[in-house]
Amino acid sequence: MSESHFVWRRLSRGLAFMGLGVFCLLSTQGLLHRGFWLDALAFWPVLLITFGLRLIFARSRTPWAVLLSPLIIMSTLGYVAWRGPEPQSTDWTPVQAVRDPQVETWTLEARVALAELHLRAGSVAPGVLLQGRTTPSTAGSVRVSDRGDSSRVSLGSRRWRSGGVHLLPGTRQVWDMDVADTLPMALRLSTAFAEGELDLQSTEVTRVDQEGAFNDLTLRLGEPRTDTPVNLEGAFNHLELVVPENTPVRVSRDGFINLVDRRPNSGTLNGPAYRLRSNGAFNRVVIRSE
Repeated sequence: MSESHFVWRRLSRGLAFMGLGVFCLLSTQGLLHRGFWLDALAFWPVLLITFGLRLIFARSRTPWAVLLSPLIIMSTLGYVAWRGPEPQSTDWTPVQAVRDPQVETWTLEARVALAELHLRAGSVAPGVLLQGRTTPSTAGSVRVSDRGDSSRVSLGSRRWRSGGVHLLPGTRQVWDMDVADTLPMALRLSTAFAEGELDLQSTEVTRVDQEGAFNDLTLRLGEPRTDTPVNLEGAFNHLELVVPENTPVRVSRDGFINLVDRRPNSGTLNGPAYRLRSNGAFNRVVIRSE
């Protein structure tokens, strides 16, 4: 293979990495619509097409044509960004988690992929921890397990099995739910390509753990009664943390290029605080008050 062939192949790889880096940067900065990567997954056959082009032209007399591969990928991502979010499905099914009378605290776990999460803390029916709806009806399940005075409510997705994500196009799963605000709760999210708003201002949240990749979530919390951990792990996540005015947020960062936008003069605030720990790579957290 001639030196010119190596040069064109190297240039093709460089353009592909640069283009993907641009879209990842736009995503972590919140400049792309929520669900961008989720919608882009429906175009995964484009990768097969571009791989085929590389095989055809890499050793041909026109090695410069391998540049078509990154150009097609970037054009596809650009189309998804320009088109905007897809409309939601209307195939709703009600979901509910019933509370044991002895339960005094509870944990909400979500292990979902390719989904939207919308939570609101507020009034629910008596004896209920969670109630709402999900779509499509065949995509999710709610499971409740009790242990002593604590309960665990698990939201599961059939698109995430044995720790793997099925990267196939299909209808986006949506969870739209209200949660009880009368009991302290912990929140544990294990998600990929998830988006949504979690409004938990009116309830006591004792802990937040979020892990995964390519998530875009807004989390609203009320005033903490004690120091409360908020842990973010994974890669290419965007988290907007909204707390009441004069609520301190202590920040620690590990990993590679994790960005945190803090509020002005936040370091001078005293009292119970949210202790944010950002670990992983290419995560961005925006802290603001409203």
